[in-house]
Amino acid sequence: MYCSLFFVVMGLASCVDDQYDLDKNVDMTVTVGGDLSIPGSNTEEITLKKIFDLEDDSNVQPDANGDYVLTQQGNTSTSGVTIDKVTVNGDEINVNGSDAYLSFAYNPAVPATTVTDEVNVGNSFKIDKTDVSRDVVALKTAQVNMPMNFRMQFQGNAGKLYLQKGFALTFPAYMTLTTTDPKVEVIPGETESKLVFKEDTSIPRNSTLTIAATVTAIDFSKLSEEGMGLVERGHLYMEDDIRAVGTSYLKTEEFGAVNQIDLTLTTDVDVDEMDIYRAVAMVDPDIDIHVDPVEISNLPDFLDDEDVTVNLTDPRIFIKVTNPTPVSINLTAQLTPVKNGEVWSDKTVQIGSETVAASQIVIPGNATDYLICIHRAAEEDGIAADRIVSVPDLNNLIEKIPDEIRMEPVEAKAVQEFAEIDLGGDYQVNTDYRLETPLQFNEGTEVVYSDQMDGWGGDMDDYDVKEAVVSLKAINGIPLEMEMTADAIDADGNILSGVTATVEGRIAAGTSEQKTESELKITLKSSSADALHRLDGLKYRVVARTTDAVAGQVLNENQTLKLSDVRIQVKGGITIDMN
Repeated sequence: MYCSLFFVVMGLASCVDDQYDLDKNVDMTVTVGGDLSIPGSNTEEITLKKIFDLEDDSNVQPDANGDYVLTQQGNTSTSGVTIDKVTVNGDEINVNGSDAYLSFAYNPAVPATTVTDEVNVGNSFKIDKTDVSRDVVALKTAQVNMPMNFRMQFQGNAGKLYLQKGFALTFPAYMTLTTTDPKVEVIPGETESKLVFKEDTSIPRNSTLTIAATVTAIDFSKLSEEGMGLVERGHLYMEDDIRAVGTSYLKTEEFGAVNQIDLTLTTDVDVDEMDIYRAVAMVDPDIDIHVDPVEISNLPDFLDDEDVTVNLTDPRIFIKVTNPTPVSINLTAQLTPVKNGEVWSDKTVQIGSETVAASQIVIPGNATDYLICIHRAAEEDGIAADRIVSVPDLNNLIEKIPDEIRMEPVEAKAVQEFAEIDLGGDYQVNTDYRLETPLQFNEGTEVVYSDQMDGWGGDMDDYDVKEAVVSLKAINGIPLEMEMTADAIDADGNILSGVTATVEGRIAAGTSEQKTESELKITLKSSSADALHRLDGLKYRVVARTTDAVAGQVLNENQTLKLSDVRIQVKGGITIDMN
């Protein structure tokens, strides 16, 4: 602007008569005019993109629509989850064998080839284990591996004891059986499960008949009806019978000269162990989730000032969780900002809830990249996430933009519902989160931008200007009210102590659809005649605020500010030193 002054003054100087020798004791100092006004000019529209002039690595960037978004990505954290399996060792399974006393009476007067007696004897077993993993809260059904051998032998004066086809070893109905023994087959039933002999089978004297079988599943829901099963957390209790039921016989040739033979049939069961490896269960394992802080850096200047206060319309935090466990996880946490190493505990925000359904953050079992959005507003428009939770005080975290946001402590609890679970399985829960919020401000926001305009020195060296006033009109489509303060600086950027810069007026906030027009006046005053000789520019500070009229508008790179009717008035004239 001072270039115009230069051309005006040089035009006046050209009127001096060159017949005079101005170097001979002639004072060549000339004062021009009183108050001088220089015709005004307009600037092109300045976009917010140009004003912000963001670096490529800035965490504020425009999205596809040009709306500015503050984004900060955290790191992925991995936490291991183990649900302990349930193993009952053989020495923890108490099995009591039993004897069946058989009496075979032969009547030679009645022709027969065999003499029979009925067998019905039980072998009791009991499991009373009090150190079951407390990860398991309740059992409904379970896949188990419980191999066993059912053994039978007899004592008495006979060569062979026969078990008739259809003879059965009976187990409780809540047990599912398998066998590879060719002598028997599995027949399940409503009241009992059976191993049934497919043909007559003999037990030689001084020998043991062994039937191998495996219990592969237990229906604990049926056990609970009988007051057994996982009777309380950590305590597994079972007590029942495995019975031998059916017809036994001796061939008549065994009797010889006697008419009666008495035998003792001894039965017992050998169980190695019971391993519950998969179950429909309710579990409560220790889920220790640690999430690294989100570090906020690379902010543009207008957000990085100590005086900046923001009141964002809808700040958003996105949490992404991969939960490979089959159980749903209820997540609660505290988010706390940290600035210059100081933990702002009074700004802590609680997210999630154990009891309030609307606030709960539940990650389903077997979920990959389950996305949760924690945001401030009640509306969910434009948010794409699997779970959206409104937290009204979320802006507390970034009202004074912190260096980092910590997510601790994190409490993760398995939802208490039945699910099919691999007991003893190791699972890796992955968690990451990011801050992502549009620059959409409410009242109470105050952002600060500082800069300087310089390079004016060449225009001012030859003139003494004691006071100059710059007036202009600002046509604003940016939803921020702007107020400026300024200081005059020299070529080294130092503030000139002899010059004051006073700014009157402010730029009213506007929108792209409804721009505002404001008047602004900057007065430069010099306390000495030559102070403005050293003026090279202005160092200025702009405080931008959101007003109620434009609250909720998003800053967009295409929003504009235009300065029109820029006029300069020099008060008291210009003194030119042409010596």
